[in-house]
Amino acid sequence: GVSSICLDQPVTRSIQLAKVLVSGSSELGVMLGPTSVHRQVELSKYISDSGLQPQFVSIDAKDNPIHKIEPVLSRSDVFIPISDSRLINIATAKWILHLSYRYKVPVIAFSKSYLKAGALAAIYSSPADVANDTVEWLTKSKSATVGGSYKPAYYSLKFNQSVAANLKIKLQTEQFYRDKFSLEVK
Repeated sequence: GVSSICLDQPVTRSIQLAKVLVSGSSELGVMLGPTSVHRQVELSKYISDSGLQPQFVSIDAKDNPIHKIEPVLSRSDVFIPISDSRLINIATAKWILHLSYRYKVPVIAFSKSYLKAGALAAIYSSPADVANDTVEWLTKSKSATVGGSYKPAYYSLKFNQSVAANLKIKLQTEQFYRDKFSLEVK
C-alpha cells in the first residue's frame, strides 16, 4: 500500500489563527474553489463553533474573481483563501490582496509566496515540516496503517511585518501565537 502525507495545512489552523490574530473579529471570509467547495458545510460549522460568522465565496475557473470576491471580502474582518487548483490560486491571489488593502482586511494565506506578496500571515508546510512529518510517520509506521492519508502535524507560521504596520495590527511573537491556541488538526 501507498501512504501519503498531506502538504496543505488544515483550514482549521487558519481559522484558529484568525480568531487570535484579529481580536474582536466577527466576520470571517473564506474563498472556496472547485475542489474545496464541498467543504462549505463542515467549515461553516467549525467557524460558527469558533464564535465567528462565516462569509463564503466560491470561485470557478469561468468566474470573474473580482466580482465574486469583493462583496464577501468587503464585509469580512479577516479573509482566508483556501488552497485549490493552481488556476484558481493564480487567478484570484492578486485580486484578493488588492481588495484586502482597499478594505483593510487581513489575509491569512496558505503559502510563503502568498505571504511575501501581501498576506498578513501564512500557515504552510515548509520542506523541514514535511521532513519532520515523514520521519514521525516512519518511526510509527510499524503501528500505523499503511495506505492512508495523513494530515500534517508540523507547520510553519510566519507574518508580514509591513502588512501588519499598514493595517495597524500589532503582532506578537510567533511563539505567542503557537502558545495562545492549539493548532492541532481537527
